[in-house]
Amino acid sequence: MKIYKYELHYYTAPELVRLPKGAEVIQMDVQDRPDYRGAVMWALVDPEAEIEERVFLLAYTGADIPGEIVKVHNTITTPVGLVVTLLELKGVKGFDPEKDERLKSD
Repeated sequence: MKIYKYELHYYTAPELVRLPKGAEVIQMDVQDRPDYRGAVMWALVDPEAEIEERVFLLAYTGADIPGEIVKVHNTITTPVGLVVTLLELKGVKGFDPEKDERLKSD
């Protein structure tokens, strides 16, 4: 087992993250680095495991939740004072990763 970090790029919109099967999300926070400034999550993973796709949402206080909550991972207060909760979702209405332009690489 290892701990891997995953960048989260979208606030208030569902995001597809590819993780090794059985990965356990252990923390979400905000990082401010020269190459990336934003939310990240850490997960305990088996790097040899098959990859699975999971849907996460960074939800602000009062945000609409577009699917069924599988798990509430944690809540933080960002450096600018916003309260954000990392949710794992399923059954997100209107969310099709195959058609999501944000997920396409150049």
